[in-house]
Amino acid sequence: DSRLEPDRLPSTIEPRRGQLTSDDLVTLALERSPETRATWLAAEAAAASLGSARGALYPDINGFVAIDRIKTGANTGGVSVEQTTYGPSLSVSWLLLDFGGRAGAIDAARQGLYAANWTHSALISDLVRRTLQGYFAYVGARGLNDAQQATLQEAEGNLAAAEERRSVGVATISDVLEARTAVGQARLQAQQAEGSMVSTRRALATLVGLPPNARFDV
Repeated sequence: DSRLEPDRLPSTIEPRRGQLTSDDLVTLALERSPETRATWLAAEAAAASLGSARGALYPDINGFVAIDRIKTGANTGGVSVEQTTYGPSLSVSWLLLDFGGRAGAIDAARQGLYAANWTHSALISDLVRRTLQGYFAYVGARGLNDAQQATLQEAEGNLAAAEERRSVGVATISDVLEARTAVGQARLQAQQAEGSMVSTRRALATLVGLPPNARFDV
C-alpha cells in the first residue's frame, strides 16, 4: 500500500520481516511501484476515452424549464396583478451520418486502450523479473559473504597454528609470513564480499519500494 510509511510493511507480511520470500518481495514491488500505478492510471484513462468516443453514437438530449414571475404595481383601484409563466423546452440532436468519422474515433480509442493494457502488463512482467533477479543476486551475494567469512576464519586459524608451531621450533618465519599473507588476502576478499552483499540488498530494497536502509532479510 503506497500510503504506508516508507519502512513499514503490510500487516500480512510484517511478521516475516526477517524471512521474506520471493513471493513477498514481488507483492511489495507490485503494490508500491509508482511505475505500475502510472500505467494502471493510463489504462483507466484510455478506457474512459473509449467510453467517451462511443458516446458520440447516441443522441444529445437537452432540456430546461424557464419560470417567469411578474408582479405589477397597484393601479388607482388598489389592485395589483401577479403572473407566473412556465416555459419548458426539450431539444434532441442526433448525428446520423458522418461518413465513418465516429467509427474511426472509436477504433482509435479502442487501439489506445489495447496499447495501454499491453504496456501495463509488460511493465508488471518486467517488474516481477527485475525483483526476482534482485532477490537471487542478494541471496548469492549473501552466500558468498558467508563463504568468505568462513575462509577468513580458517586463514586466521592457520596463522595462529603457524605462529604456535614456530614458537616450538617446528615452523619457520616464512611459514608465518605466508599465513599472514593468506589472512590479508582473505580479509580483503571478505570485505569485498560484504560490500557486494550490502549493495545488492539495498538495490533489492529499492526495487520493492523500501528505503535502502530498510530492516528486512530474505
